[in-house]
Amino acid sequence: MGKWVFGGMILCLSLIFCSIGVVALLNPSAVYCDALGYTTVVEPTAAGDMVYCLIDGKKVDSWKFLLGNVSTENNYCQKQGYDQTMTDDCYPLLLDSCLACIVNGTKIEVTHLMNLSFFEEICGDGVCDGHENKTFCPEDCSTEEITKIDVDQVSSINLYFLVITLGFIVFIVAVVYFKKSKVKRPKKRSKK
Repeated sequence: MGKWVFGGMILCLSLIFCSIGVVALLNPSAVYCDALGYTTVVEPTAAGDMVYCLIDGKKVDSWKFLLGNVSTENNYCQKQGYDQTMTDDCYPLLLDSCLACIVNGTKIEVTHLMNLSFFEEICGDGVCDGHENKTFCPEDCSTEEITKIDVDQVSSINLYFLVITLGFIVFIVAVVYFKKSKVKRPKKRSKK
């Protein structure tokens, strides 16, 4: 019985997790480099892939460029004529400090100001979903009348999976509880 319950639990969890959509995140420094019209170069190293931004024929570390530590004359703030500074409000990057442009006296993190998305898009599906925009997915988001995914439909699907998952958890807890709470009665000895 225990093997069947465990196997059923693994099967159900596998089905639930496989049916939920997967969202991949892109390298923010590469997205920033590409958005500014520069070329991203990836070079393998012993420690893993190193991402560079090719600016006027010169390779610069893409993260240092995004953070405003190198090639500052080529960053977004300078190109737009904004003053630049560092900020600790780095929500999309999850860093302690990052580059910000000063717009009308307000510090705005550069990727937020540029409206960059770090979600891997599914361009060409005819739907401009919440993570796509005109810059990175013009084939889906080029018209003024943007087709959005029905929020109620997505919410009902998420609720459906939540209910199934909670029901399954309650079932497993009940099985384990009743199995452990059974009072083991001594077996009757047969008379010889």
